[in-house]
Amino acid sequence: MLSMTGYGSGQATQTSCKVDVYINSVNRKQTDIRISVPKDLTGFEKKIRDRVGATITRGAVTVRVDFTCKSPGDGQLYLDATRARAAWEELISLQKTLEIPGDISIQDLLSVPGLMGTQAAPLSPDELSSMIESALAQALEELIATKTAEGKSICDDLRLRHKILVNYADEISGLAPQSAIQYRERLLSKVREIIDDIDFDDDRIAKEIAVYSDRCDIAEETTRISSHLGLLNELLSEDEPVGRKMDFLIQELFREINTVGSKANNVDISKIVIDFKTELERIREQTQNIE
Repeated sequence: MLSMTGYGSGQATQTSCKVDVYINSVNRKQTDIRISVPKDLTGFEKKIRDRVGATITRGAVTVRVDFTCKSPGDGQLYLDATRARAAWEELISLQKTLEIPGDISIQDLLSVPGLMGTQAAPLSPDELSSMIESALAQALEELIATKTAEGKSICDDLRLRHKILVNYADEISGLAPQSAIQYRERLLSKVREIIDDIDFDDDRIAKEIAVYSDRCDIAEETTRISSHLGLLNELLSEDEPVGRKMDFLIQELFREINTVGSKANNVDISKIVIDFKTELERIREQTQNIE
C-alpha cells in the first residue's frame, strides 16, 4: 500500500553541467502532474510527464527540474560583439549627455557584464536526456520509498480499525434476530392497545404484521456488510494501488449501515450503528491518503 504523500530528489552531472530533479506528491482524488523545467529543457517535458505518470497513479505531483552549467577554467573564450557594439554606443551617448570629459577606453567597455567570458562545451540532446533520466529515476525511487513507509503506517492503522468494524458487525448480527422478534411483539402490543377485539388468527392480520416485521429485518444488510468487510481486508493486503477501490467499498458500507440504522428498531443496534459509522468515517479519512 502506498501513501499519496511523499517526496524525492535526484541529481546527475556530466562535465560541468548538473541536473537536479525534485518531486513532491500530496493527496488528490485524481492524478495531477505539474512540471517546471528551465527553458533549455522544455523539449524533455513530455518525457518527464510520461515517466512520472507511469509510476504515480493517484495524487497531485509537482516536479521541478533545475539545470546548471558552470564555465570551466579551460572553457572556450567568447565575446558578444553585438552587445559590445551596442554598449560602446551607449557609453558614448551617455558621455555626451552628461558632458563627461576624457576618452572611453576598452577597459570601460569590458566592465559591462556579460560581454566576455568562458563557456562550457554544449551537451548533446542524448546527453541531456540521459542526465534527466538518471536524476528522475533517483527522485522517483526516493519518492516511492517515502510513500511506501507512510503507506505501511496507514495500512497498520486501517487493519486495527477494520477489526473494530468486524466486531461491531458481529454484534449487530447477534442482535438482529432478537430485534425482529421484539419488533413483532411491540407491534402486536400496539395493535392490541388500539383495537381490543381484533382477531389475531385472521390470516390477513397475520400477513400484515409479518410484512411490517420483515421491514425491520436486517439480515441482508448484515450479510453484505460482512462481505464488504472481507473485501476491505483483501485490499489491505494488495501491493497495487487500491485507493479508488477502497473509496467505492466504503461508500457501499456507509449505504448498508445507514439502512441498518433506519430499519432496525432496536436501541442497542442503533448505538452500535453510530459507533460503526464513526469508525468508518475515520477509515474514509485515511483512505484519502492512499494511492
